[in-house]
Amino acid sequence: MAHVRERGWAEVEEENEIDVRSIAAALPHTPEGTRALAVSPAATVILTEADQLRALASGLRDCAAEIAARMSA
Repeated sequence: MAHVRERGWAEVEEENEIDVRSIAAALPHTPEGTRALAVSPAATVILTEADQLRALASGLRDCAAEIAARMSA
């Protein structure tokens, strides 16, 4: 978990569903309180390499931050 917190995103490989991999970024906590929300694209392992999803991680973190900012506005 420390590694996930440090880099700002997590990944799963067929942990929740066979033949599906995904990455996720949590929305930042707001001054109003803690939110347990995340943004998570998923893809089949047959059509998408893990590195292809990992390449989206930076943009995914930005997306999560933007959503959190709009929710707080």
